Amino acid sequence: MKIALDIGHVNHSGAAGLYGLEEHATAGIIATHLQLLLRKAGHIANIFDFPTLGNDEELARVAKAINDGYYDLSISLHFDSASSPAPHGAHVCYVSEKGKVVAQCVANHLAALLPGRAETIQRRPGLYILKHTVPPAILCECGFGTNPKDADLLLRQPDAISRAIAKGIADYTFQITNYELRITN
Repeated sequence: MKIALDIGHVNHSGAAGLYGLEEHATAGIIATHLQLLLRKAGHIANIFDFPTLGNDEELARVAKAINDGYYDLSISLHFDSASSPAPHGAHVCYVSEKGKVVAQCVANHLAALLPGRAETIQRRPGLYILKHTVPPAILCECGFGTNPKDADLLLRQPDAISRAIAKGIADYTFQITNYELRITN
C-alpha cells in the first residue's frame, strides 16, 4: 500500500504542551518512526511537510501532493491541548466510510495506548486534510500535550505511538486483503 504521512500544522502554529512539546515537531518525530515501521511492513510511506508555509497554503499543498501521488491512504498526525491538565486520550478522525474503517482499526490500538476519550473515532467533515484528499484519510489526535501522562508518552515514547498506529494499519490491510480474496473466490 502507498501511504502518505502528513505532519500536522506548520512550525509553532499548532498545539503546545507540557515539557516544551510543540505539535509540529512532535508529529514529525512520530511520522519518522511510523514511516520506518510502515516501510518494514512492505508499504511505500512518504512524509509530507511544508513547515515554512502558512497553514492554509501548507494544507492545500499537502492535499495536492497526496492526490497527485495516487496514494492509497493518508494519515495526518497531531496532538490536542486543553486549558486544564484533565483531558486525556487519543482519537482518530475521518470523513469517508473507508476512512471510518481505517479510523476504527487505528483507534483500537491508539486509544488502548492513550485511553480517556469517550469516542475514539469521530467523523469530522470540516477538516480540510480529510475533506480534500482522494484516498481514505484519517487524522490521529495522539493524546493531549497538556495532560501529564499523555505528554510524557508523546515526549518519551513517540515510537510506542507510531507502533500503535502501524498495528492499526496492519489490521486495516488484513481486512481489505481478506475482503478482496472473498470477492475473487
